[in-house]
Formats: sequence, structure tokens, C-alpha cells
Amino acid sequence: NKEMFIMPETREIRQIVVNSSELADIILKKLERGEDFSTLAKEYSIGPFASRGGYVGNVTRQALPKNLGDIIFNLGIGNYSGVITTQYGNIIVQVIGKSEERPISLKEAEPFIRQMIAQTKFQEVLGQIMKELEKEYLIK
Repeated sequence: NKEMFIMPETREIRQIVVNSSELADIILKKLERGEDFSTLAKEYSIGPFASRGGYVGNVTRQALPKNLGDIIFNLGIGNYSGVITTQYGNIIVQVIGKSEERPISLKEAEPFIRQMIAQTKFQEVLGQIMKELEKEYLIK
């Protein structure tokens, strides 16, 4: 089943999360003047990644709400979004890296394959045990 062994397209991102749209607009203006995204994230962000300069890491489009995924996956490397209003606050996102969809190597897939084989064997053994119990105790 090849589609199980595809690494999805990702974006490596930073984010700044603030409560007010006014503050988000001020930060956006600072970014437009060339101020450092990471420094501004440490200074202003209330998000869980603030202390890391807003560094979130790699995200897939599927892991994001549609509107946020559409915005992030249309940004080029080094670019940042405008202010995005979400249920978590006002967010500005910067894309710092990206990877395209690709097949997973055998080495990367090996732990997953081993787990699938173990689960299949477990299900087979469990099925046999249930059949024996049904015969012995007339479970229906």
C-alpha cells in the first residue's frame, strides 16, 4: 500500500501569537521595517513557542485548519503572513523551510512496518484464542 509510505509536504514555521489585532499590526509594521521575526516572537508572543523565537517546527497542511494551511503553504521561504485571526489569537507566521512530498525510505518505514506486522500477528492469535474459547464455552 504505497500511499501509506509517503511523507507529506511540510513547512517549517515560526509564529507570533498575540491577543490584540492592534498589537499584531504593530508587530507586522516592525517586520516590514526589517526587524527580526525571532526577536519579536520572544518579545511579544504569548504562544507556547515564544521562548524559542516562535519556532514551531515542521507542519503538514492536514494538521492545520484549512484557512491557515492555505496561507502557510502559499508563502515562500523567508516570507511571513499578514495578521491571521484565529480562536487562539492573532497570529503572524513565517515560513523558514519546506519539504516536498516524497516516498519514505525503507529505513524510515521499518519501525512502522514492524509494528504493522506485529499487530497483524496479534490479531491472528487473538482470533484463534477467541475461536477456541467459543468452542469450549459456547460463547455466542
